[in-house]
Amino acid sequence: MQFTTLVSRQLTSSVSSISKVAAFALKHAAKCSDDIWDCYLDEIGAVSLNGRVNLLYLLDALLDKEGPKLVTRGVTGSVVGQGSYRALAERDLAKVVANVVPETREGVLNWMSTHQVSPPLLREASNCSS
Repeated sequence: MQFTTLVSRQLTSSVSSISKVAAFALKHAAKCSDDIWDCYLDEIGAVSLNGRVNLLYLLDALLDKEGPKLVTRGVTGSVVGQGSYRALAERDLAKVVANVVPETREGVLNWMSTHQVSPPLLREASNCSS
């Protein structure tokens, strides 16, 4: 609940706003990273196009602040990583980008911002899965 409130009321494109929400998510990652990630995915599908770019920048900040974490694969091949946003981002990055840049005319507005953020994210995700 608190994460959703932070995202809906305080997340803007400012570095301080993004840092504040990222710090909250990282502080609570050990206990509820899966729940926070589910809220993140719900929000990225429900907010305006501008809000979606802000959420993409939030993901970039989360991964940057979290630092490199080992991402392993379980028996079924699924990504395993308790408390790791990197593992969750690797699993759902295509869904995140598809929400930020929908295949509509309006989605073109977010293409450049997404292009600036997503190559490092994609590179990090592919490095972790190796």
